[in-house]
Amino acid sequence: MTEDEILGQVALGYSAFIDRNRSVTATRLTVFPLRPDVPLDVSQLLSAVGSVWPAEGGRVSLNITSESLLHDLLNTTPTQNLMVEVPAFMAVDPENSAALVALHAHGTVLLIKGRPLQELPREVLPCFKYSIIDLADDRRNGTAAPAGVTRTIDYVMSGIHTPADMEEAFHRRAVAVLGWPIGDEVEQRPKGSKPIASPIDLQTVVELIRQVDAEESPEKLEATLKRDPSLGFKVLRFINSAAFGLTVEVSSFRHALMLLGYKRLKRWLALLLATASKEPNLRAAMFASVRRGLLMEELAPQLNLDPRAAYTSGLLRSVGKIVLDVAAQKDFRNVSPAALGDTPLLEWERDVFGPHNLEVAAAVLRSWRFSIEVIVPIRDHYLHRLAVDPVPATRSDPMAAATVMLHLAAALAETRGLAIPGEKIYWDGSIERLERELNLDQTELQSTVDRAYTRFEKMRAALG
Repeated sequence: MTEDEILGQVALGYSAFIDRNRSVTATRLTVFPLRPDVPLDVSQLLSAVGSVWPAEGGRVSLNITSESLLHDLLNTTPTQNLMVEVPAFMAVDPENSAALVALHAHGTVLLIKGRPLQELPREVLPCFKYSIIDLADDRRNGTAAPAGVTRTIDYVMSGIHTPADMEEAFHRRAVAVLGWPIGDEVEQRPKGSKPIASPIDLQTVVELIRQVDAEESPEKLEATLKRDPSLGFKVLRFINSAAFGLTVEVSSFRHALMLLGYKRLKRWLALLLATASKEPNLRAAMFASVRRGLLMEELAPQLNLDPRAAYTSGLLRSVGKIVLDVAAQKDFRNVSPAALGDTPLLEWERDVFGPHNLEVAAAVLRSWRFSIEVIVPIRDHYLHRLAVDPVPATRSDPMAAATVMLHLAAALAETRGLAIPGEKIYWDGSIERLERELNLDQTELQSTVDRAYTRFEKMRAALG
């Protein structure tokens, strides 16, 4: 049986594994045989799972509903990122004890599903890291265990469908929840209340943008998307919204790519990147980057430059700031460029972090395998590596032209109230000088700016 054959004989279900920090830390993959009488090859199942979640990829909790297939799985050595759920009735069966002990010794995370009706074998009890309790069956009230009872296993609550369910589960001391807690966000959230932020892996979004930009195969795009279940859900929810005006429901990322094409799909990913963070300062910087990306794309044809590379440079201009912001939060440093006063941003970042945001951006984008046409304009767009006076060869040098164009786009954003603290010194007096250097008509430039910003406002409105 090949990988494709086994995928045709099972139904797959996905749900999010969300910890107390409200971060999606794993995917629960439920495997349900379509024909229970047909034996399935566990090695082929593991191969299919590994093609989406390789050993170095995200964590997956395997919820196998077939007893025979699960029994075969218990006698394998899965990769370390795969967790295995074991029903209580199988956990108490002495015939499975040796396999469970071996899996535990191998380093596989085991979860016991449901409450056992009898005591677990003594050698098996330490093998389980978590128990899974369904919301409907939960009897814990957040109180201490009864006298004489010691609970040694943290529990995960399944069957979570709303943020209220999730909050209640954590109140009851669950360490994580399984499900899609979005129900009351879609239908029941009180008017005027703030939505709960959905955690998204920023690097996954950026990787998808790079793949779409390179028009990689749908298989590669789907493999990347499936590693972040919350992102996959947002993709389908947004594409099926009125913003796209589709007459059919999109059921998969491959379907979306077929209907929308690479170019239109990239617009959505750009907006997703802009809203991936809910931190106010970071969110503002990313929204401004999307505006600049659209402006760069509009300007590029006037300078005979590649619109796609220009768009990406504008979009990812602030990626270095994003990385520095995340690093500061992880180090518990309460630093903000809003407090730097008249100090130039690069100077302030060197004092606080060591490398400044342009150096960080160049290093990160190189590691993400973006082209030099994207990286160099971002690295140099403050013009700190170019002559202070206009460079005569700019128009004939595509790289220099793209760098100056990004500087101009950032300076124009400053005039539209999209300033970033500490950057003003880099834009002062730039606009008229660079208009002349790039031989741009002022009226036409203003029309281009208006057109790009109007496009962005329509994109933002689609998210509500």
